[in-house]
Amino acid sequence: MKKALILVGAIAAFSFSQASELWWTVNDTVSVDGGEATSWTTAKLFASANGYNYGGTQIGDAVTAADMADWGFWNSDIDGYGSSYSFYVELYNSASESIGKSYFNMASTPPQGATPYAQLSGAVYDGNLMNPTASAYTFSQFTTSDVIPEPSSGLMMLLGMVALGLKRKKV
Repeated sequence: MKKALILVGAIAAFSFSQASELWWTVNDTVSVDGGEATSWTTAKLFASANGYNYGGTQIGDAVTAADMADWGFWNSDIDGYGSSYSFYVELYNSASESIGKSYFNMASTPPQGATPYAQLSGAVYDGNLMNPTASAYTFSQFTTSDVIPEPSSGLMMLLGMVALGLKRKKV
């Protein structure tokens, strides 16, 4: 009898805990800016307080494409990230270069918007053993990341030589 009461108490404690997990997935082949991108090897989930898909905080570890294919989805602990946050996934290639960020397109959000918590609510598992329903959210729309190119030293030297060549001689 005592063991049964302990078991019931443990189940009740687990059902009242609020350990939230976001269940998410990325397809094997995703579209980045309308073109197929099969070269992603790693995906990272980010939480954004400003609603955009940049400047966010990475949640958990990076997920490999092989793990995503094996498991079908991934779960990330989102405790502390409530309804005021939005989420996005960033894809990387084998050289750890960003090749695309997910975005959520709706009328009141620019195309670079992250997916709001309200849209992901069906994919959030709150640790309730009595109601273990959540289905993984698929991040499917991706756009290229903002890349700021920096000039190489050779190009800078060439520009300096051109500037010196344009200098007029005093007569």
